[in-house]
Amino acid sequence: DCLSVERSKRALIIRNKEVVGSNMNLLYNTNTTTWSINKKTNCLTLSDGFKRWMGYVNEEIVHHPDLLQEMVYSDDVPIFNEHMNKLYSGQISSLEHRILIEANELKWIQSIGIPVLNQANEVCRIDGVVLDITEKRVVQEQVESKLSLVQDMLDTIDVAIWSYDITSQNVSYISDAISKITGYPIEKAKEITFWSDIVHPEEKSI
Repeated sequence: DCLSVERSKRALIIRNKEVVGSNMNLLYNTNTTTWSINKKTNCLTLSDGFKRWMGYVNEEIVHHPDLLQEMVYSDDVPIFNEHMNKLYSGQISSLEHRILIEANELKWIQSIGIPVLNQANEVCRIDGVVLDITEKRVVQEQVESKLSLVQDMLDTIDVAIWSYDITSQNVSYISDAISKITGYPIEKAKEITFWSDIVHPEEKSI
C-alpha cells in the first residue's frame, strides 16, 4: 500500500522540480482537471471536470487506465505511450497532445503526470493534471500559418532577407531568395566569408 502519500509526493516534486517548474500552477487553473491511477488495483479515478469533458455521467465511467489511451487522437498514441511509460518507471512527465471527446470533438491538452512512491521506492500511484490548451494551440497554428504564407511570399520575389547574430557571429536566418539571386545554396550563404567572397573586386574598396 502507499505510505505517506502526500509526503512521498512532495519529496518527488522537489526532486524533479526542474521538470515540473511553474506547471504546478495548472492545479489552480479553471481549465484544469485531474486523474489518478492506483497501480495495485489498476483503477482509474477521474475528477468531475474530466467526466464533463468526456460527456459521461458517473455510472458510465469505466474505471480502467486504458480509458486514457482510448481518448487519445490516433496520431498521438505513440507519444502518449512514451509519456505513460515514463510515469510507470517513476519519472515525472509532461506532454501536449490531442484527445477526442464526446461527439468526436478534438481538444488539445497538456498532461502532467506525477508518480507516487511507496516505502520500497516503487510506483504505487500516478496522479495526473490535465489542462485544456485548445484555444492556445488554435492561435498558435493560425500564427504559424500566417508566417508560412509570408515566407512563401518572400520566397517568390527577388528580395533576400537575412539576420546576423552579433553575439554568436552567425547568420541566424536567411530567406530562400538568396539562392535565386546569387546562385549559391543557403548553407553557403550562411558562411561568414560569403558576402566578401561574392562582391566584385572593384566594389570591395567601397
